Amino acid sequence: MDEAARLASEMEARAKLLSDLERELASLEGERNDSLVALQEARQALDVGEPRRTRLRGEIGQREKALEDSLAEEERLASELELAPRPRPRSAARPTAEDRARHVGAPGSDLTKSAPS
Repeated sequence: MDEAARLASEMEARAKLLSDLERELASLEGERNDSLVALQEARQALDVGEPRRTRLRGEIGQREKALEDSLAEEERLASELELAPRPRPRSAARPTAEDRARHVGAPGSDLTKSAPS
């Protein structure tokens, strides 16, 4: 009888262990399913975001190209300015026809008689 009681006790312990393992397995399956759903949602979000990323990369490329073009134009203009002859300072320049015309008839001017043509 002791043997029967011991076997019954072992069977009961095994049944309890099996029940615990089944609950643990169900819990792990639930966590796995939740993880799979989260993974699927993340993949969908990546798929949705990819065209936007591609479009933004294109815009960045266009803006970088425009910036490079602008910089090249600025450098070209700067080199033209460096190579261009410098105008003489105004005080050392000869009077222009416009300057002479303004002074015709001015008191103390030698050009009081007529304006040059």
